[in-house]
Amino acid sequence: MRPDLFGADTAPRAATALDEVAGGAQIHYRITSHRPADIDTALAWLGTLPDACGRFTARADRGALRDVRVTGLTLPEAGDARQGLRVTVRAEDAVLTVDLVAVRLGDDAISLTNGTLAEPADDATWTAVGTGAERLAEVRRQGRAQV
Repeated sequence: MRPDLFGADTAPRAATALDEVAGGAQIHYRITSHRPADIDTALAWLGTLPDACGRFTARADRGALRDVRVTGLTLPEAGDARQGLRVTVRAEDAVLTVDLVAVRLGDDAISLTNGTLAEPADDATWTAVGTGAERLAEVRRQGRAQV
């Protein structure tokens, strides 16, 4: 993902990471604030990736080939706009799958990655997106607090 996905100032306003020790799954979640137009531009770009990069071969540092697939990801109706991708990288002996999600709520953006060496739990991605968007909407209604 582009480091400037939502514009130049991408310092998180809130961030958390959850790691599953046994299976190696990781969810990383952050909230940033940007101009809605910048967020919408990034969401539109993400939406083009399944067609632009649907399947390709990548070469690792030592020359090993990796089969990479990029597909769209169905998301719950959350926030004002949303986009999701599933990126699967297959090596000879392993598969890495990462769900990449971005959601806009006004001038706030939620970005989420859910990755594992297996198939990501769809309910974990859905719950993080849906619950996170609901909670952020609630916080926005109450007003922002300076911490």
